[in-house]
Amino acid sequence: MQQARLTRWPVYGALLLLLLVTVWWWPASPYQPTPLAKLEMQCFQETVPLPWSWCLHRYQGSDNPDVLYYFHGRNGTARWWNDRDYHTGQLYKAWEKDQLQPPTVVSLSFGKLWVLTEDKAAPFGGLYRVFSTVVIPTIETRLQQQLPPTASGQRLVAGISMGGFNTLIVALKHRGYFAKAASLCAPLATVSHHDSLAQLRAFIHNSGIRLKRAAMLLMFSLRFYSDKSLWLQNDPMALSADFNAEAAPAIYLSCGKQDEWGCSYGSRLLARQLRERGAEIQWQSRPGGHCDIDYEAVARFLQ
Repeated sequence: MQQARLTRWPVYGALLLLLLVTVWWWPASPYQPTPLAKLEMQCFQETVPLPWSWCLHRYQGSDNPDVLYYFHGRNGTARWWNDRDYHTGQLYKAWEKDQLQPPTVVSLSFGKLWVLTEDKAAPFGGLYRVFSTVVIPTIETRLQQQLPPTASGQRLVAGISMGGFNTLIVALKHRGYFAKAASLCAPLATVSHHDSLAQLRAFIHNSGIRLKRAAMLLMFSLRFYSDKSLWLQNDPMALSADFNAEAAPAIYLSCGKQDEWGCSYGSRLLARQLRERGAEIQWQSRPGGHCDIDYEAVARFLQ
């Protein structure tokens, strides 16, 4: 009887993995944002060196010369920034409440699921190299054509969830370009699928992450970090070990205490490591779950 139970475990494991794959890759229902009345939006489709899209958002009456690069969450699009009812719409309400002028916003997308990984073996050296060597110059050239000559303010970067993860990669690797980086509710694992079972168990116990989310993060690791060297070169937790604060942006990092992705545990450790290495960082713990955001604090930070 005991032998029969043991032989069934691989079957159960395979079924669980199949279920998780289905949940992770099943296409989300199309979401239609409700546009903000005062926000002018132009969107562009690019094909060089691979397909990517971006939208330019300008708030009527704002003379703020700054430009904010924005990365969306999983299953999102570049158009998700212009949404009255989404987190981004709440930022505009906070800017209005505090009588602050919103920056020009560039929302960027490489698809539903993407990570700015630097990988010499990947096409074009990975999406991080595409972002830094192609996307930024392309967008900045277009901005010179679209914006008045006085729009020469600082460059900012922000992202939500998966976008917050990408924001941290940019903040830790792309020095001297962005003045500020706001990473909101980024799922941050202190381990990868390359670590031992004991280390994985310890992370699940210490972080309070739900098992379903832990399995999804492991699949995320399997897809984007095929070997450990890639994880060490690209994951924010790994990058923080060798962080150099010189020419790095100021960082705003926040997460809900009840976040089911284990974000609170990872972001607290990341903030401590970066602060020890001289980073200018604001870490805010929120009482709620995933993407519980203090919009007024973020709005003030991005000024």
